[in-house]
Amino acid sequence: MVKIIKSHRMHLNILNKKYLKKDKQGNVTTEGGFKQIGYYTTLDGAFNALIEKEIKRSDAISLDELKKHVESIKEGIFEGLKSVKV
Repeated sequence: MVKIIKSHRMHLNILNKKYLKKDKQGNVTTEGGFKQIGYYTTLDGAFNALIEKEIKRSDAISLDELKKHVESIKEGIFEGLKSVKV
């Protein structure tokens, strides 16, 4: 899960990625957190970076699979935007 935080004061968009924390022994816990993975001056830049990061993580082996993956990413972005209050 990736979350975008908008900072109005600096006109900065921050991409945060959700992760599960580890205890002192290195075991994954049920407690989660968010890591900052990018800073962008526009939402468009943040969205493009998110799509690019997801493409790089993709295991698609054909252009058709990659196209479907990108469409899925865009749908996820649009779904996430529905809950944003303007």
